[in-house]
Amino acid sequence: MDKFDEWMLKFAETWLTDFANAFGKLLKWGAIIIGTLVVIEQITIFAINYLRPLFVR
Repeated sequence: MDKFDEWMLKFAETWLTDFANAFGKLLKWGAIIIGTLVVIEQITIFAINYLRPLFVR
């Protein structure tokens, strides 16, 4: 193995695994944030539809 092969192996073992771990965390937090926003949106729509007849005559 010459120097380039050694460098590529080290790059694949360290940087790519770090990138994959960071990307996985980003996807997980993105899913949590989107899920939370969807729940808030549904609660808001329900509250508007439920409270509108009480205030609109």
